[in-house]
Amino acid sequence: MLTAHYKNMAAVKIKFCIFSALVLSIVFCSCGRSRQSVEVRGLYLGMPMDDAIKRADEIYRMVEGSRFRTVHWRQWDSFSVHTDREPALDITMENGADGLCYICFNPGLVDRLFDSASLSAEDLARKFAEQYRLPALERHLNRNPPQPEHYWEYRSRQRWKVFIKQDKTLVFQDWRPQEHGK
Repeated sequence: MLTAHYKNMAAVKIKFCIFSALVLSIVFCSCGRSRQSVEVRGLYLGMPMDDAIKRADEIYRMVEGSRFRTVHWRQWDSFSVHTDREPALDITMENGADGLCYICFNPGLVDRLFDSASLSAEDLARKFAEQYRLPALERHLNRNPPQPEHYWEYRSRQRWKVFIKQDKTLVFQDWRPQEHGK
C-alpha cells in the first residue's frame, strides 16, 4: 500500500515536470533573430529551415515515438515542409527569407503538446496567453468559410502574430500592417 502511494507521488511529480518543461519551452527571446517572437517547442519565426526540420523531428520522436516524415513542396515564392500524416505540422519559408515565416500545429498535435483535448478553443487561447505571458488573445469571427468560425488572435508590434482557430489549430506567422492609401 505504501508502495502504491509512492508510485502515485512519482507520477504526479513526473506530470508536473512535463508540464513545467512545456511552459519553459515557450519563451520570449530574440536569440540572434531579427525580430522578437514566441518560441514553441524550439520552433520560432525566422528559424533556418534546416534547423526547423531537425527540431520538428525531435518533437515527433517525443510525441509520436517516430520520425518526422516530411513532404517538401515549392509554391511560387515559398518552400514548405509538412507531415504526410496526422498530427500535422507545417513550416514555411519564403524564398529569399532568412528563416521560417509560418508555423502551424494542427489540432491533434496541439492536443498532444499542450494537453488540451478537454479544453475549448476559447479556454486554450486564454490558457495559452496566461502561460506564455501574452496579452489576451482577442476573439474574432471569420465569415468566409462555409460556416462562420471564431478565432483568437494576438498581433505583436514586432510583426508576428499568433492565432488559435475554433478547431484548435495553432498558427504563428509574420504579418505586415496594411498600408492605407495605396
